[in-house]
Amino acid sequence: MDKIERTLGQLFSGRDFEKEYGELKEKVLNYEPIRKFLAEHRADVTDQLINQNISNLYEFMTQDEKFQAKEETLMPGYAPKLVLDGEFITVTYYPTPEKIEADKRRNVERRIRSLYMPKQILEASLDHFYTDEEDRQRALVEAFNFLEHYPNQAGEPVKGLFIHGSFGTGKSYLLGALARELALRGVSSTLVYLPEFMREIKQSISDNTVSEKN
Repeated sequence: MDKIERTLGQLFSGRDFEKEYGELKEKVLNYEPIRKFLAEHRADVTDQLINQNISNLYEFMTQDEKFQAKEETLMPGYAPKLVLDGEFITVTYYPTPEKIEADKRRNVERRIRSLYMPKQILEASLDHFYTDEEDRQRALVEAFNFLEHYPNQAGEPVKGLFIHGSFGTGKSYLLGALARELALRGVSSTLVYLPEFMREIKQSISDNTVSEKN
């Protein structure tokens, strides 16, 4: 025990904790976003309230400094914000526009199931579908007509869309763009590249692993 006491004594020897606390508090209260927050709530914020919540103010300062410097914070993707809640000054974290957009993108991607389709098809967009030929223009018009009537609010069957054409004319891209548009509306879909799908099914039949496919 004596050894521990000596070690602690050496560790804290010569330190003026009251002075260090005062310097830290001054730094916190002079942090511009905190100064602005306290000024906006000057009618409700007392010295006692500040002293009781200095640790929360310190947390906000350190996390906001990291956020502004684009360094990793306690909650990556979220920005810190001070909130006055009765007798407490708390730090809340709200999602950044980048976080919201990333979550939206993931939600869309989860609604599109893909079997053997290339990545560029899964990222397709109707805005980028080139209409340099009459047949492609007609296909795009039919795609918009399909979206306009799907889903049918009356619960009636919706007429499907059949797209045909030679290799490389943009059929798969248009289908991928349709799937993404439906995903934005909360509708899930599955894209299948049939030649590769059939090849795997044939292989599964030959090696008796069909039951393992789902």
